Amino acid sequence: MGNDRSAIPAASRKRARRLGWRAVLAGAFVLVALGGLGFKLWEARAIHAAARDAKRLIEAGAFQEAGASLDRWLAARPDDAEARFFAARRAIGLQRFDDGLRGLQSARKLGYPAAAVDREQGLVLARAGRLADAEPILQKLFRQAGATGQRDAEVDEALARCYIETFQLRAAEAVVKQWIVDAPDDARAYYWKADIDRRKTDTTQDVLIAGYEQVVRLDPRHEKGRLALAELYLQTHRYDDAASQYEVVRASRPDDVEALLGLGRVAVERGEDDEAARCFDRAADVAPNDFRPLSERGKLEMKRGRFRPALGFFDRAVALDADEPEVHYQRSLVLTWLGRADEAKKETEETTRLQKQKAEIDAILDDLRKSPKDASIQYAAARWLIEHGHPEEGLRWAEKNVREHPTHAKTHHLLADYYQRRGDAGLANFHKLQAGER
Repeated sequence: MGNDRSAIPAASRKRARRLGWRAVLAGAFVLVALGGLGFKLWEARAIHAAARDAKRLIEAGAFQEAGASLDRWLAARPDDAEARFFAARRAIGLQRFDDGLRGLQSARKLGYPAAAVDREQGLVLARAGRLADAEPILQKLFRQAGATGQRDAEVDEALARCYIETFQLRAAEAVVKQWIVDAPDDARAYYWKADIDRRKTDTTQDVLIAGYEQVVRLDPRHEKGRLALAELYLQTHRYDDAASQYEVVRASRPDDVEALLGLGRVAVERGEDDEAARCFDRAADVAPNDFRPLSERGKLEMKRGRFRPALGFFDRAVALDADEPEVHYQRSLVLTWLGRADEAKKETEETTRLQKQKAEIDAILDDLRKSPKDASIQYAAARWLIEHGHPEEGLRWAEKNVREHPTHAKTHHLLADYYQRRGDAGLANFHKLQAGER
């Protein structure tokens, strides 16, 4: 009787059916909601994982490998300031500097911490060679690090590069000293200290040797430091020490031109002419556009009294670099020995002309070391470089000068003439206006 449906009124059965359907629908809605929540949780975890992987790879320098994870992160969070910041860092790591700088500005606008953006911007501008733009940013970061005690060796290095490449050697020396304090085991800091010391006129060779010896002690793979040390050993007649340093370089780079040239010069000093010839010939083979192996080979033939073969080597060297006074001087000596007096005289005159040019630029560079911010000296450097076949370097100095001294009319005239010759009327007219021409 308990199971007899006839005992349940019809109205009650209808109400129960309605409640049952409502329960079913409510349950379905709950399941859908839970499913949506589950999907969102899964999606959040996937985005978090992509962000974590992208940051880990970028921090490790695996910029190419970070692309897929970073793309997933950006696709899901296109306005995420951190995602934009790491995307900028990846672009910088791949040497897409302009993309990186734009990415940093996007991260800044989206609210990423200004200090982190400033740091990356200063570092990338220095790497990209935009030293005038990088310098004020890095100076600010360097001062802040000193005030807070949170030193940053990468900032030290970048600021030192700005100073060294713009001949601000006193400022560079102070920064490099701080870099050594901040990173006492970093061979690069000691290398730059030695490089600065080498540019000074009052540094003894013993001090330089000690500096480069410290570099290779800290980093035995530092080839530039080892080659500089080998050259100093050679200059101080420590031929065995020089040879051992060059051989270390050759062990990892058998065709390193500097090592081959150095070993050849050591062999000459030891009287091992055949070995010297082998080294110079190999250097000429691996560096066919470098005049130095040919010049050294020519001097070796002169030493042996073989003047015609020597002239052949000097002829080839001059064809590669007609502006090197030493080659013209050596060629004049050979021509004199061969009795070709008129040609020898012309080579002597060319040597004198080129030596005069070299003295001019050396004097300008010396003035730059003393007064690196002086507008007239920077103009003189830019003009000399442009007029003597180094337009790109001259342009860099000229543009630096007008950034620092916007009203320097002579530099604007120089730039106007430069761009006029290149057919860029727009920039030529701009600099004419800046110079006060109408």
